[in-house]
Amino acid sequence: MKTNLLASCILLLAATTASMADEPKPAPAGEPLRVVLTFDDAVKEHATIAAPLLAEFGYPASFNIVTDYIGKWKSSLNWDDVRMLAKAGHDIVSHTCSHKLLTKMLAEGKVDDFRHEILDSVAAIESNANIRVTHICLPGNHWNKDVQRAIENLGFSVHEFRRPNIGGGDGVTLSAREQARAAIKKALGDKRGRLALMFHGIDKFGWRPFPNGAADLRSVFEELRELEKSGAIKVVPYAEAYPRKMPASEPSFRVSFDNGSAMAETAAGEPKPLEAKGLEFVDGANGRGVRSTSAASGRAP
Repeated sequence: MKTNLLASCILLLAATTASMADEPKPAPAGEPLRVVLTFDDAVKEHATIAAPLLAEFGYPASFNIVTDYIGKWKSSLNWDDVRMLAKAGHDIVSHTCSHKLLTKMLAEGKVDDFRHEILDSVAAIESNANIRVTHICLPGNHWNKDVQRAIENLGFSVHEFRRPNIGGGDGVTLSAREQARAAIKKALGDKRGRLALMFHGIDKFGWRPFPNGAADLRSVFEELRELEKSGAIKVVPYAEAYPRKMPASEPSFRVSFDNGSAMAETAAGEPKPLEAKGLEFVDGANGRGVRSTSAASGRAP
């Protein structure tokens, strides 16, 4: 009897130890892993499913927008959706115009196409959503040093590209919740201190949607909440996990627009009203801009 009881205790202890070994633990320094939520490709369900769940859990997210997709299909976001996401406090990031691979584009010497993908996508977002875009999310997460340098030379930062995707599809054997747990456990083991989780489709549309739609996304958020309570992780805005390093080519200030007025944002990120004597604001094919009133009337500046 005592032998059986002892054996049962040993088995229980072994099972408990194995279970605890699977639990993500805080980093040795005691700081929780900073987790960022990112949603790619301007899928309509990001506004109809993800946004309400994010609001319920109080989580910020980064929405990476392919501008050519906006309003193109019923399954795509429209500009009202993008403005709603921005107003809710989420980050809006350029995911280029067409989602073509920037690495391939540069390798083929298509510099003008590369500039179009970056500058025109940024202009479309800034003019339609009335926000400033600072980051470029790489299509396919395909990165190399040439792309990094070219994007920074245009005055932008590269969005984190080492992002495990959480979703469904062929070959996926883990549940959405298990995928998130596995990614977090790996990140804690890597001791990088931060992790960006990537989502595409949720229910019916987009790449690799979940088999159970919104219920699966909720299960991921519930897992994150439990891990937050344990102190292992903290879901944070993108900038808190990946502080921006000002590209070397960043201008000393950048002009942004708000309902017809302009603000000059310094390199330190401090907004100041822009004195615009002799200038007028104009709408162009690539967004809003500034020109001299004398030039507009045909007189030399």
